[in-house]
Amino acid sequence: MASFIAIAQGFKIAAGLAQVAFALWVVIRSPRTRTNVAFALAFGANGLAYAIFNLARPGFRTPHSFALEGWGVFNWIATLVMVLFAVFFLNMLQHARARLLIVPVCIASVMVASDVLQARAYHLELLAFGGIAIYPATGFVLSLFALIFATESSVQVRSQCALFSAALAINSVDHIGAAVVRSDWQFPRSVVTEFTIMLVILGLWLWNSRAPGSWNSHVALLVILCMIVPFLAGVLVRVALGSYRAVQESGFIGVGRIGATALLIYGMLARGLLSPQGERMDVPASAREEIGHLS
Repeated sequence: MASFIAIAQGFKIAAGLAQVAFALWVVIRSPRTRTNVAFALAFGANGLAYAIFNLARPGFRTPHSFALEGWGVFNWIATLVMVLFAVFFLNMLQHARARLLIVPVCIASVMVASDVLQARAYHLELLAFGGIAIYPATGFVLSLFALIFATESSVQVRSQCALFSAALAINSVDHIGAAVVRSDWQFPRSVVTEFTIMLVILGLWLWNSRAPGSWNSHVALLVILCMIVPFLAGVLVRVALGSYRAVQESGFIGVGRIGATALLIYGMLARGLLSPQGERMDVPASAREEIGHLS
């Protein structure tokens, strides 16, 4: 058992470092626009936080330990830059609409309030709270990109929104899936809040997929699958292992991070994710041709 946990720890560290490697690849390979750099920094910092957190075995992540404080510091960086990434992405659009921020800000605010109450219950310090704050930031991005997808006509913009959302959703919903399985049916407030918010975001993407057979439906379906499948996997793994801590020790969350990184790599190589672009996104010739084939 001890050897299995050690192997799982090594795998989780590797999964975090894979995010860091991808971030470095983005900076080296892609144009250094503020949007690309912000995403690379956010994704890489979150991966580094996860790797540092797993340098310590469960039970040894004590307050003021390097594992806990490093996890908090780098997730604070990831949280702040993730929000900047979403705002930069919105500002690049030809017809950026500030009103699209209303719903994402409300969603993030509700999640932050719930997480603050949880942090107070567990006596978490401000530094360690960064490890939790990444989830409201992700909720902000996921809801904003769902709304951008619904209001923009550009194939390029919609493709990027879907790919970013699919990758970022994986690491949120697998946690939630593992957390909702409880024998006493007494769910922490934060779990209820996160589950409800993800249902709202899933509803937005189901709305985006409402045109059967269209390109929009197909790409929105990718996000829907990346929300439902990891969630159900988290439920099944939790049922099989019996506790949330066992799920964490198994390396299951690391599998999700590897999957998210692989999806982003696919996006870069096959779909032009983080590709060269100016200050404003226009529909490229290839996208116009694709629209012509689909119409």
